[in-house]
Order: sequence, then structure tokens, then C-alpha cells
Amino acid sequence: MNQSLRHITFIFGPPESVSENNRYAELLEISKESSKTFSEVYKNFLKHSIQDNKVLEMVFKEVIEKEILFNEYFFGEMMTSENNDQNKKFFTQNNESINIPTLTIYPPKITYKNGSLIDFDFNNEYAEITLGLLGTILRLDWIRHTSA
Repeated sequence: MNQSLRHITFIFGPPESVSENNRYAELLEISKESSKTFSEVYKNFLKHSIQDNKVLEMVFKEVIEKEILFNEYFFGEMMTSENNDQNKKFFTQNNESINIPTLTIYPPKITYKNGSLIDFDFNNEYAEITLGLLGTILRLDWIRHTSA
């Protein structure tokens, strides 16, 4: 099946700062100890969670009740100097600008576990489902997406 979207990019807001599971404070501490920016540490955390732990695959096994493989994705970043309420947690070291982690998936590369291409259009509706589930599972302040 031809896919209506060539790629979907998810833009990850910071983790929630809740007392029972303060992932933000944990990653911030790692950042301070390692001399890496919060964004670098956070991107590595996301990469491990999503790629190594197969979070996307787990999410969709629940949604469509079939195992699918994303096969190709790209972890990147979006630079901004906008220090507003949404981005303030990224500005941890008197930064002039920050890099917000992103993840791009490619619907034409998504297959079932047996290697055959998916037989449904992985469109913006599925992107919205993914967005909501990733935001909940990873406990994010916010998450957005763009697609083309």
C-alpha cells in the first residue's frame, strides 16, 4: 500500500517533574555530573528507551494488535533560542540556544514482523495516536509532531 506520509517527526518536550518519578531531576543530575547538556543526556535516554526497548513497537502491538517493525528511524534535534514556558527546562546552563530531541519515522519503511509492508495508511491519525501514547508512556510535559 502506498503511504500518504513520507515521514513523521516527533518533537519531544521535557519529562514531567513529578515527585514520585522525577525523570527530569534524574537526567539533569546526570547532565551536571557528565558535563553534557541536558538535551544530550535526554536525547540518549530517549534513544535507549525507544530504540533499545522497542517502545514504538510495543505501542503499536497494543493499538493494532499486530507486531510491526519501524525498520528505520532517525534521532535528531531541533535548535531554538526561544526560552518560554515549554522550553525552560532545557535551558539549564545559561544556554543561548538549545537542541530539542526529535525522532523521525518513515511510514513507507514500516513492515509487519514477517517483512511484508503494512497494509494500512500510517497517516496523521496514527501519528496522533503515537503522540499521545509516547507522551503518556515517557511522561512528557508535551510532545508535538510534523509530517510530510
